[in-house]
Amino acid sequence: MKILAITNAVPDPRGTLKLGDNHIEPSGVKWAINPYDEYAAEQAVQLREQRDDVEEVVAIAVGGDEAVTALRHAMAMGADRGIHIVCDDVWHDDMFVAKCIADAIGASGDSYDLILCGKTNLSRDSESMGPAIAEFLGMPHVGSVIALEVGDGIAKATHRVAGSNETVEIKLPGLIMCDKTLVDPRYPPLPKVMQARKKPLETIEPSTEKASTTIVDFKMPPEKGSCTMIEGSAQEMATELLRVLREEAKVL
Repeated sequence: MKILAITNAVPDPRGTLKLGDNHIEPSGVKWAINPYDEYAAEQAVQLREQRDDVEEVVAIAVGGDEAVTALRHAMAMGADRGIHIVCDDVWHDDMFVAKCIADAIGASGDSYDLILCGKTNLSRDSESMGPAIAEFLGMPHVGSVIALEVGDGIAKATHRVAGSNETVEIKLPGLIMCDKTLVDPRYPPLPKVMQARKKPLETIEPSTEKASTTIVDFKMPPEKGSCTMIEGSAQEMATELLRVLREEAKVL
């Protein structure tokens, strides 16, 4: 069995972003692996540790230099090697990323029994990449998976559906989109981080040169208005709140 873990790089939420001309200015941005992709990488590594038939765990990412950050993190967690599809400014286009990954899998000749990815990419706030890859490859997929059992040629996955949990069974090869609580991602110690730098990292060109979408406008949301605190007893605050809603906000 061969397992592929898809990774994405996202801006570190603790950092500060600067806006350029319809894009995020990359200079000075600290990048990190997409948190949901950590669940995918951890699940892949755990399956290899638990099963004797897992031959290899491979991490793949599409992007510029920032993608290497995600790949090295996945390899520090335990992935055996990485594949970097080099293409700048792709973070906004799930379909483009999905097509590049699907084409790379097809061109490599590698046959992956299980493909794991995060439920969503926080930089795009989108969940369409996983289903798109599965569609391009002609395989089943399950989204928002919180529990997974892998058998011989099948996978049983429990995922969130409209406030409840549903368990389904799919034939492999298949794609699983990993959600929180699926596994607890390990924090790679420094020796593993150093070892990851020596693991094989293949660099390839994308199968298509142009993204299917173009950003035409990009701006931060408007700043929130001022907040007025109402003090006094419960009755006084209720009376004042009604007055404000009627006379100032004019919503009543």
